[in-house]
Amino acid sequence: LEMHLGRRGNLLQPIPEAARLLKISSPVLNETELGKLSESGMQVATLSTLYSTADGPAGLRAAITALQERAVAAVQGGAEILILSDRTDGLSPDTTYIPPLVAIGSVHHHLIRQGMRMQVSIVADTAQCWSTHHFACAVGFGASAVCPYLALESIRHWWNSDRTQNLMGSGKLPACSIEQAQANYRAAVEAGLLKILSKMGISLLASYHGAQIFEAIGIGRELIDLAFVGTPSRVGGLGVAELAQEVMTFHATAFPELTAK
Repeated sequence: LEMHLGRRGNLLQPIPEAARLLKISSPVLNETELGKLSESGMQVATLSTLYSTADGPAGLRAAITALQERAVAAVQGGAEILILSDRTDGLSPDTTYIPPLVAIGSVHHHLIRQGMRMQVSIVADTAQCWSTHHFACAVGFGASAVCPYLALESIRHWWNSDRTQNLMGSGKLPACSIEQAQANYRAAVEAGLLKILSKMGISLLASYHGAQIFEAIGIGRELIDLAFVGTPSRVGGLGVAELAQEVMTFHATAFPELTAK
């Protein structure tokens, strides 16, 4: 499950500078490890995947285009690691998000078209990644690592709840520290990723990275061409506007006043 972050050199022209990469033992990062990327000596750029709800469903495509342009500008500015983050200082009815897999795939393919993909690694900092399948898709469509910050925060809330503490105190749950609880989650995700790799006959996560060995169901050609170029989608389905509407419908459950408008 080891991955390497940073600028890749030309495989046909090996030079010492090409070895300047950051090795991580797992693609699942916690918040502290994500912060350490900026202290590693690598040049890191964090790009927000949030955008305004004022533009309605039409705003998603514009937000994706703007994200792609910011990614190119960051790489031109020397960035070696791009962090695509939907983290926010405060939830707001005025701000929604680009779905993380769309953000990853669209940036990944745009950088390929610009001839810049090997100059940078993509890391996702997202609340919308918690199951093994989510991690596998993120890596398969171009992310080198993922920080599932909401999943980790949920584990901390679970551990701190009175019910959990009472169950551990009575012996009905094995006693563990809050650090161990989060480590157990990461171990479960890692075991799931290894199982997925073994089913595909792949030995290294690095070989699975960006391989796109998927078939889409329910995704239309417009969205495939925007974020998942080359992925088979025989049935068709959602376009960008429909996806944006789904995002805003989901977002509105947190802010009922949006529905009232």
